[in-house]
Amino acid sequence: MSPRLCYVIPAFNAAGTLADTLRSVIAQRHGAWDALVIDDGSTDRTGDIARSLGHPRVRMIPQANRGLPASRNRGLAESDADAVCFLDADDLVDPEHAGAMLATLDGHDAAACAYRMIGSAGEDLHWVEHPTPADFTPARLAELNPVPPGSVVLRRAALARLGLASDPFDATLPVLEDWDLWRRLTGAGASWGGPTSGTILSYRLRPGSMATNLRLMWSAGLDLIRRDTPAPHPPATADGPLRRWTLRNLARAAAMDDAALAAEMLATLGGPLTGNDCAAIARSLKWAFCYTERVGPGRAVARRDAWRQRAARILGNAFDLRAAFDGGAFTWPAAEGLSQALIRSLGPSEQLVIYGMGRNGRALLDALAALDPARLILWIDDDPACQPPQARAQGSNPRLRRIGPADLSPGHVVVVTPIQRCGILATLAAWRVARVILPDDVSAAGGTPASTLAPLARAC
Repeated sequence: MSPRLCYVIPAFNAAGTLADTLRSVIAQRHGAWDALVIDDGSTDRTGDIARSLGHPRVRMIPQANRGLPASRNRGLAESDADAVCFLDADDLVDPEHAGAMLATLDGHDAAACAYRMIGSAGEDLHWVEHPTPADFTPARLAELNPVPPGSVVLRRAALARLGLASDPFDATLPVLEDWDLWRRLTGAGASWGGPTSGTILSYRLRPGSMATNLRLMWSAGLDLIRRDTPAPHPPATADGPLRRWTLRNLARAAAMDDAALAAEMLATLGGPLTGNDCAAIARSLKWAFCYTERVGPGRAVARRDAWRQRAARILGNAFDLRAAFDGGAFTWPAAEGLSQALIRSLGPSEQLVIYGMGRNGRALLDALAALDPARLILWIDDDPACQPPQARAQGSNPRLRRIGPADLSPGHVVVVTPIQRCGILATLAAWRVARVILPDDVSAAGGTPASTLAPLARAC
């Protein structure tokens, strides 16, 4: 028999979004699913909305208000499905979510997928997050949470085998209980499948959500990181996960125009910021502003000057803002437009090669696959453990092939996707690559293919 997936959906005063969430679940093409809505003491019409749909696979479980972790634990205890997905009451799943996630889960304890950001009204922000297998290693999970709950499916038997079957979510945590569970799962030896790069979950950004309480998120994250840090805990002034967590949240404080909290974070860091500190903030600022204002990265260039002024007002002379606002992070074009420009720029005998399978590389891969699913796509990554991406576009799988430096020829056009690329350009020069394209050149030229060619000798 096909495995069954249960969507556990905690809902507290979710009347504005729950109907859309449940309709997206009901539209699943995979036949073996059910849904449990845990009405966590709502005072609005949440319970009525769930019952009004009248679907036999959607069951309502009312309870007194106990909070998000306890509600998820209640749903797990009430389910007897093979696998469970802890879906938020404002998220949306694509019709192939259940089938794709169960297929990815096969042979693993947990599986994850890529996801798109949507606005409070459900509008597409043209912002896709592509987690990678490296995100689900203990070292990476010690730093940050790579995925929202709805992008993960867990095998119930694996929870039991790993000793996490009873109340796996820590109800004492005010926030970040999902990150805590991913960390404990991985620490116990869980095997992760995927992540799929097909964007089959929509994660809603909305004002007033728990994630916008930055002071709480920052302090709870520090406490969570300390749980797995050997005693005595190093101070936040020492380089490590605690410091980098504060630096990422400092970028969010600047984006949220919270001068008092930013000053508190800077005081916690102590002393002048190091070069590594400044690089960490520079990498975080664009995404912090996008998250705060709920806009996709394609609109970052248009807002750059306003964001620069706000960051300067909050961060003052703490570090040089040029690295954050004048580099490739802000001039990176939208993946859809970039893919079109790249294909237009190719000569009859030229073959495209994507260098780097991080966030940018996978977004470009998906866009290319959607534009031309039959195209052969070659890719290179410096990490020998990087797994082949599993891009899906409109149900078709593009032809993918990993190559190495020895495979490159003058007919290859290499697109360098990492923002930090000086070392990569030097490497490509040593490999005698004839043509290299930097995506920010495409943006600066307005997508004109003739202007996208970047000489390897350009200054970094």
